Amino acid sequence: IKEAFMRYQLNDQFTAKVGMFIPKFNNLYEIYEKTPLLPYAFRPFVYETVLESVIDQNDFLPNKAFAQIEGFLPVDEVKLDYAAYFGNIESKYITSSEKKDEITTSMPVYGMNQKNDLAAFGARIGARYNSLKVGVSFAKDMKNMNNFSVKYATAPAVVVNFGDVPRTKIGVDFNVSQFGFTLAGEMIMTSLDLDDTQETTLKATSKGSKGIIGEETNKLFYFTSLKYNISDEFFVYGMYNYFQDKMLYNTQDGLKSISGGIGYSPIPNVTFKAQYFRNDSDNKLLEYTHNGLMIATSVAF
Repeated sequence: IKEAFMRYQLNDQFTAKVGMFIPKFNNLYEIYEKTPLLPYAFRPFVYETVLESVIDQNDFLPNKAFAQIEGFLPVDEVKLDYAAYFGNIESKYITSSEKKDEITTSMPVYGMNQKNDLAAFGARIGARYNSLKVGVSFAKDMKNMNNFSVKYATAPAVVVNFGDVPRTKIGVDFNVSQFGFTLAGEMIMTSLDLDDTQETTLKATSKGSKGIIGEETNKLFYFTSLKYNISDEFFVYGMYNYFQDKMLYNTQDGLKSISGGIGYSPIPNVTFKAQYFRNDSDNKLLEYTHNGLMIATSVAF
């Protein structure tokens, strides 16, 4: 069970939820696991689960929420929406340090943190006018950097121990439909609040690791896509993706993707999808190009 909650709605202006559920953040976050609602076979980077060994979703998306208030405020022809939530920290706080021997060449490995008083919170404000939908999201939590370890090839693992580091995520999204076209996009910027000592340690560690760990901690993701409905059954789309994590060697200089796809819905609630994508990385320690074709079927019940 992904979500379980109770909802109380006083009116359109105020609704409260308690339980465990996906909080309001960027537009795609609420539906990225509901594939029948998406045109993509290969989703934008931070939402694509097949990339979880390369991209850490915790660095861009909030964890499950425990409580949330939300509502709509009509202003003439514009409908404003708001939400604020309180939730859980990232799942790495329950990762045992006994797994240090499972270090890979991409994702870092973390040690155990004994604190149980950490929490996350966030908010979103948005506006809707006809077919245009825009929003700005904010999330604040802690990143587990206890025994933060990264290993490259046969080199010894590089380890830093910064403890619990405050992390801020800012998201922007838009979606507009007109004349059969749908233009959508998102951007998420993540920053870590290191103190002066941690900044100095990181720079020294980066220099000693020869680039395996970077000198900066900023992270960036954005995508834009354009979809066109040829008919009620057929649609086509194109998409551009970009992701950068300046702290990890395999994404310090960015990972980009260009893709295009087609979808066919022969009957309601069933969609067949095919998507070609080309991923490119120009990072100094890891340069590669990956061409792929993904085929998927989405069924709504």
